[in-house]
Amino acid sequence: MSEGAPVFYIFLAPGRDARTRMATALAETFALPVDDVELYDGDDVTGTYDCRWDAPVLCGYQRRKGDLDWAFDVGLAAEVSYRPAERDLATLLARTMATPLLFPGDVHLPWIWQVATANGEVAYARLDEPEEVGEGLRVPAVEIAVPGFPNADVLAFPELDRLRAE
Repeated sequence: MSEGAPVFYIFLAPGRDARTRMATALAETFALPVDDVELYDGDDVTGTYDCRWDAPVLCGYQRRKGDLDWAFDVGLAAEVSYRPAERDLATLLARTMATPLLFPGDVHLPWIWQVATANGEVAYARLDEPEEVGEGLRVPAVEIAVPGFPNADVLAFPELDRLRAE
């Protein structure tokens, strides 16, 4: 993708320390000083967002419950010329952060996301929304074993087979 309009990415990650590793991983990936990556609290209900909006890379974070501890919204300013595809960025960040990252991916089913692993594999994962207030997101199933989700069943997703056949 060429220079121009900002690009946005969405990721979900397990691990209580994933937020602190995200800034460093983004800086490394985009060959920027870590000070050029602005992390801000996306859960700031005051709407004031203590943030440098003109930073080359913006990363909002939101605390989550359940199998996923963090949600990240990453935005690239126009001057950032490297614009990787979503899958490529997820894979680079997962490797750098040494944690799996979920991203919406190429299937437009709300319960099917893709997961990039720390060793560079990309597969599909089932994402269950909470049924009750206060419950967290769950990853009950994955296509391949993913160390960050030890309780997830490893299985094929029949709904993907139907989409692939179309």
